Amino acid sequence: MSKIGLRPYLLQVFDKTHHSLVPLAEVGVGSELHSVVPQFEQAFRQGKANRTDSRSLYLEPSLISGRSFHGLMHYGSFGVDSTIEDGATGKELLKRKADDVEVFPLYYRFWIPKVGQSALAVFQSYENRSCAQQALTLFREYFEFKHPGLRLVPQKLMPQPKAVAKLPTKKLKFYQKYVNPDAIQNLDLATTDPVHVELIVHAMKNRDLGKFQFYRKSVSNGLLALDGIEFEQVSADVKIGDETRSVGLLNVSSKSGVVDVSADLDLKDGHPTFDSIAEEARRLIKDLRKEYGLN
Repeated sequence: MSKIGLRPYLLQVFDKTHHSLVPLAEVGVGSELHSVVPQFEQAFRQGKANRTDSRSLYLEPSLISGRSFHGLMHYGSFGVDSTIEDGATGKELLKRKADDVEVFPLYYRFWIPKVGQSALAVFQSYENRSCAQQALTLFREYFEFKHPGLRLVPQKLMPQPKAVAKLPTKKLKFYQKYVNPDAIQNLDLATTDPVHVELIVHAMKNRDLGKFQFYRKSVSNGLLALDGIEFEQVSADVKIGDETRSVGLLNVSSKSGVVDVSADLDLKDGHPTFDSIAEEARRLIKDLRKEYGLN
């Protein structure tokens, strides 16, 4: 099953002249962030995609839900002139042109409080594909174009915050793709093809493995090895609010901080259904609001 995650970010607005935080409000000064999100969604709808040399991005907004805006970001990458073949038969399926775009639907959600210091944004990732940085850069530039005197500052939420660092760790998961079967000792596999290896270390009932911050420091130097197998992906299960969530500790593809929701989704054609990914994002934002004391 493909790894599907949610990347949470904290959003704050600052005054460019005085370099001071601008509290969020329902009307007047501080309401700019809430008013800009729907404008941003309309500015980059289908047919108005933001395109770079190698990427394409357009939004498909859904209905507003309270103080939340959500929908799909259709994130695409341009390729080269090539042939797409059936992997099993080698039969040609289609000719791909350089201006054709391979598009992935990735979920997004913004939550803007009526009053407070910070807002939240969540972006879906699919394996190593994520539009979070491109989307946040585009949104920041659009916001500051609309409000030249203000500066929007997004901050990746996990695992940096101290509130998460002090949480008890219930489980550690180590994962590595494409391992040579010969590297797995004392187990004769009936295949010579590379395999994916997953190692799980979990605490006994009513116990934990220690605080999250200990493992964050432990993996900060990069690759981990066990019996000759190097693990490039490490995650820890911690309790955030009322939910136990899997939080990335290490990934060579910069997935640190991604909340893994793969096991909790309904899939269609390999991608999460809109309702299931929207529910996971809603629950994550609810838990983050509780954990960080956001209104």
